[in-house]
Amino acid sequence: MVYCAKNCHGKEQNRGISCYAEGNKADIIYKEDSTVKNARAVRRHLEKKHQPAYTYEICENLNLSQGDYADISLMFSNFAGCNFSDSSLKNTTILFSDFKNTIIRNANLEKAQIFDTDFSGAVLENISFKGAKLKKLSFIGAELINVKFEGVLLAEELSFDQVKLVDTVIPENK
Repeated sequence: MVYCAKNCHGKEQNRGISCYAEGNKADIIYKEDSTVKNARAVRRHLEKKHQPAYTYEICENLNLSQGDYADISLMFSNFAGCNFSDSSLKNTTILFSDFKNTIIRNANLEKAQIFDTDFSGAVLENISFKGAKLKKLSFIGAELINVKFEGVLLAEELSFDQVKLVDTVIPENK
């Protein structure tokens, strides 16, 4: 089902994208993408860093491990069920995204800025958030194993309900 006010300048018809247009501006408010993604192609796409920000990406249940995703921005994206183990997400910005049930082991998240993102049911192991800014994150039902929040610059509105903690200390609000 597609609804595009003013046809989003005719560019997004038949892609499962709904937008709101006012004047010459159009904002995507809903995107449905059922195409099957190739993990290797997605990894290459993100690692090339051609774009300053990757927005509205829908990449569910992909093995994106061993990738270099440092210094990129992921916004309004869905990476539910993906594996980011052994990857660098250093200095990455993640906004309004879905990382439910992801696996993130031995990954670098230092200096990341992560806001309004859902990590419910995720497994995070051997992770450091040193120098990171974290706000409005949900870790409900997640497993946090040896996750280091020491040195976090901002930690506000983090939800840890029903989380399994192993060698992890939940940060105080900063």
